[in-house]
Amino acid sequence: MWELTVPRRHCHSTALYRATVRQWQDGHQHHREGNVIAKDYVEQHDEAYWIAGTRVSLDSVVYAFLEGLSLESIVDSFDTLTLEEVYGALAFYLGHRDEIDAYLRRSETQFDDLCRRTREASPLAIQEAERSSSAHDGAVVKIRFQASVPLMLRWR
Repeated sequence: MWELTVPRRHCHSTALYRATVRQWQDGHQHHREGNVIAKDYVEQHDEAYWIAGTRVSLDSVVYAFLEGLSLESIVDSFDTLTLEEVYGALAFYLGHRDEIDAYLRRSETQFDDLCRRTREASPLAIQEAERSSSAHDGAVVKIRFQASVPLMLRWR
């Protein structure tokens, strides 16, 4: 059984007090048994955070949000996500901001390290890609090399 306690001093009139209680009851009528309904929008596996039930990383949504994209624009960018999932993912991020920001910093450090190792292991391929990229003014460039770890490429 749910119980709501609203101190009378917070409600300046009996009508406001009743309206507050009624509004709370209306919003909680499906919880009468004491069950809390919750949905997880983010899951963690493979040492990363993902939007639940998708292959979209939380990183992608958070970076888009931090770059100033509207939530609707983020949904447009990921055709597998709904507006509800984007709101849920960002609510998770905001509720765990310190943890996720630390995770993003670690990921960026790992990415920078991987870029450094790739440059050291395949300097000719990287030089060719840079030369080709500047010649084609931002066109898509294919790079062929072997890596001992999966690569996550991010344009900066």
